[in-house]
Amino acid sequence: MRRRSATNDEVQDATTAGAWLHVLIRALAAGGHDGQRMAIAAGISPRSLRHPDQRVPQIAMTRLWKAAVEATENPCFGLEVARFVTGSTFGALTHVAFVSPTLEDAFHRIVRFQRLMTDSMTLELIRAKDRYRLQILPIAPDHPPAEELDAFLATWVRVTRALAPDERYVEPLRIHRRRPRPRGVAVFERVFRAPMRFGAAQDFVEYDYADCRKPLSDANLELAEEYDQILARQISSLGGATVTEKVRALLFEIMADGPAEATIAKRLSMSTSLLKLSLARESTTYRAILEEVRQTLARRYLREMSYSIKETAFLLGYSDASTFTRAFKSWTGETPRDYAQKVG
Repeated sequence: MRRRSATNDEVQDATTAGAWLHVLIRALAAGGHDGQRMAIAAGISPRSLRHPDQRVPQIAMTRLWKAAVEATENPCFGLEVARFVTGSTFGALTHVAFVSPTLEDAFHRIVRFQRLMTDSMTLELIRAKDRYRLQILPIAPDHPPAEELDAFLATWVRVTRALAPDERYVEPLRIHRRRPRPRGVAVFERVFRAPMRFGAAQDFVEYDYADCRKPLSDANLELAEEYDQILARQISSLGGATVTEKVRALLFEIMADGPAEATIAKRLSMSTSLLKLSLARESTTYRAILEEVRQTLARRYLREMSYSIKETAFLLGYSDASTFTRAFKSWTGETPRDYAQKVG
């Protein structure tokens, strides 16, 4: 899918997680550079340096990346920065990947909540026969810069290897980059361990689809769904959250009250028709988001064994247990009772 050109306002408003700023500063410090001074010179506020949870303007981060590459004289500096990303850098977003049932599930969760890392690009997952492609669509040609995308992709590949369901690492099949072929290309080949093409039309990394479907050794669906709710609230609180993100967070919050579409629209200060139109522009519907949240909560309620099937149906807004049972079977291929007995 081709992303439309960003407006000046969208570029100006784009932000990235403060965690990236602090990772970049640590990488600079390791090389003997004063990253904090360079950040302030790039236009990043001292408050952002004191508080890693602060969002940072992407325009200022782009300036800092360019200054960092010049100071280090290292065209592969983005790959160096990725080495300083830890399992706690992105908090719940990293944790949810490790407890997801499969690599495919982990990918979908990272893509769904990627705005917690940055909104200067969009991630898309594309299934093509026996391959799975993560495609990166930057908001503008210079935002984020090539080195920041290097750091992101290197981090993605490292996390994917760490998630591998067995002793064999899951490696990319190929990687395409829009950036020109850099000096020191051997460093890229050593980090990514995959055929690389520079000067390509798109930025993407591809995996074997069969690898993505294998169960992960640390899978914990209950924890993954807990993190889903935490991340939904976090992303809804961001400035510029999409209508889809806001609806999802609200449904998790008030599902037990049996929210109707009109109720959600009112909470968002919209008419029902405007809500429908806004969701259509984001290629979804209220019904689709409702079903997604219902599936997550249904599995949780049944695992916890705190509610009967009739009570679970009521909490999820179904008119009766039989309607809920039919819906649950369409999602999972089994009845709520069979599922509860299996996981209980």
